[in-house]
Amino acid sequence: MAQQAIGAQPQALSTAAQHRVATFVQGLFFVAGFATFIVGLFGLIGTVLGDYFYAARDAVRVIGGIALIVFGLFTLRIINIPLLYSDTRRGLSRTQKSASGLQSYLTGLSFAAGWTPCIGPTLGAILGLAALQQSTAQAAGLPSVLVENFTWDWIYEGYAECAPVLRPHIETLRAVFASADRHVQTEPVCAYTRSDLLTAPVCRSLRLAPNQVREKLDIPASAPVVLITMGGLSSTDQHAFFDQLAAWPQYRFVIPGGDTAATAGNVLRLPNHSAFYHPDIMRAADAVVGKTGYSTVAEAYHAGLPYGYVSRPRFRESGVMERYIQAHMRGIAFGEEEFRSGAWLKRLPDLLALGRMARDAPNGAEQIADFLLSLRQ
Repeated sequence: MAQQAIGAQPQALSTAAQHRVATFVQGLFFVAGFATFIVGLFGLIGTVLGDYFYAARDAVRVIGGIALIVFGLFTLRIINIPLLYSDTRRGLSRTQKSASGLQSYLTGLSFAAGWTPCIGPTLGAILGLAALQQSTAQAAGLPSVLVENFTWDWIYEGYAECAPVLRPHIETLRAVFASADRHVQTEPVCAYTRSDLLTAPVCRSLRLAPNQVREKLDIPASAPVVLITMGGLSSTDQHAFFDQLAAWPQYRFVIPGGDTAATAGNVLRLPNHSAFYHPDIMRAADAVVGKTGYSTVAEAYHAGLPYGYVSRPRFRESGVMERYIQAHMRGIAFGEEEFRSGAWLKRLPDLLALGRMARDAPNGAEQIADFLLSLRQ
């Protein structure tokens, strides 16, 4: 008996090893199916279908909202959708001893399709972190290009003295940004470093002519238009002076960023997602008033508009933006309290008197596009 047991051990071990190898191989097929769905889906959406989804973003938002409401009612059992209770499974038959590679691959594919909606926030965070790593591009054999007017390590340096806990993160971010194969800086640059290209401010292209925008907004061609941008300003900033605008009927005030569209006398409020493209509104205006954010500065620069800029000394980049406006644009600085109280309205005639600058500078976006195309040659 002992001899029989001992003699059977090599055969048993051989069978166990075969099972482990088979399990490992089937696991590889499963992972391949899972990866095919994840990589293929997000790669397809991000490249081939990205432009179509962006163009139809309003419709996608509405359809997604309707779907969310329907699924919510279904979860609360207020409505019944029999299809969502159905189940389809493909198991092994009793005569089949093991799964084939194709079955494991399809199982991985199906599992990824069912699992992806459950981990959306986590997966989004992982993909966001992966996008930050230039090593991702290096692993794919692609050049990585850093385009910036400031990097986050530079921003955090301004707070490191009062928050030393930021210092390790500053070093980490600096190393990440330094690992890029190519470096492009766009004016206004917060910290000049060695770069492969220095461009003019980056601005989005226009879609409509200024006269078309005014016509759609029902604003006469002769009426001076003041665009007030509210991005980055507190709710107190957004409402303190609104009642005073009616006292200046000779001007039309356009204020994007509201909850709904509303017109009250000479004041036009536009919702966040209106049918009007912000660069088009900027080009149709005669002056802009708002914080010194990059996109507002860049669009006002290319539009040649006089800029009533709200100084924000607590933001490190604000000083750089202000100096750029003073050197290359026409503008008047408004203090935060002056803006909140509405005292800046008394200086509005002076701002409009500065007039529009003729501008023939290249768009930084086009310069960057030409540079990226040159990397392919």
